[in-house]
Amino acid sequence: MFRKLLSFAGLLGVMAGVLSSCGGTSSTSIGPTAQQACAAVAKARCTKIGSCSANVLAARYGDEGTCEARETQNCVTALAAPSTGNNPTSTQACATALGGTVDCGAFFLGTAPAECATKTGALANGAACAFPAQCASAYCAVGSSSVCGTCAAPPAAGAACDTTFCAAGLECASVTKTCGTPVQAAAPCDNAPCAPGTVCTGTAGSKTCQAIASTAASGQPCGLVAGARITCAAQGFCVVPQGQTTGTCLAAAADGAACDLTKGPLCQLTARCVGGTCQLPDATTCH
Repeated sequence: MFRKLLSFAGLLGVMAGVLSSCGGTSSTSIGPTAQQACAAVAKARCTKIGSCSANVLAARYGDEGTCEARETQNCVTALAAPSTGNNPTSTQACATALGGTVDCGAFFLGTAPAECATKTGALANGAACAFPAQCASAYCAVGSSSVCGTCAAPPAAGAACDTTFCAAGLECASVTKTCGTPVQAAAPCDNAPCAPGTVCTGTAGSKTCQAIASTAASGQPCGLVAGARITCAAQGFCVVPQGQTTGTCLAAAADGAACDLTKGPLCQLTARCVGGTCQLPDATTCH
């Protein structure tokens, strides 16, 4: 009889739990789905990019709607990556934090807000990865023309970045191809990277960071136009004839289309040019 009572009590407990979860009396809240959290953080990120620099938003994505769509897609794929330390709840926390006061310089460098710092995953150095949060080091060394890399220690200032990306807090200098702390407009850039929204231009040995005046659509003039620095919108490639300083914008290639990192076209963010074709990162293909 006692066993039967225990069994019945257990059944009641299960039923109570089910009823509680269905009736809304449980204090346990259900967190956001990956799609919801990624849509929220994409909107927050794209809004922040635009508020910090309309030219940076235009140069990277063209417009905020495209930015949100591409960032959401990449985020959902990243959350599904094996061994990732990220999850929808922490992603939502990042989105919420981005709605507050965040320094634009720190935001572009990936050092603020703290809620958006890369989470640490379970993969040891040397393991195959596609996204930083898969790695215990919070850094995945992915080549600029690859979607797969290996977990590694984050590169320090001065490390080469000609074939991979710099860690949070650093940018890749266009001249020396080494990681460093970016400098602002008018600052020398022969040995330093320029801050987002500026480009390194001028004669070798006396190059300086010049602010982007505006962006141009495909088929429009780019480069140095009437003394102003014009960059192409939405990852467009500026085709400049040899010996000249003004070129014409070539639109970025769509996912799956042909690309060329040297001659253009480039790929839309967040795809990469792999073997001459624009491919989106997918951690399930990295072994």
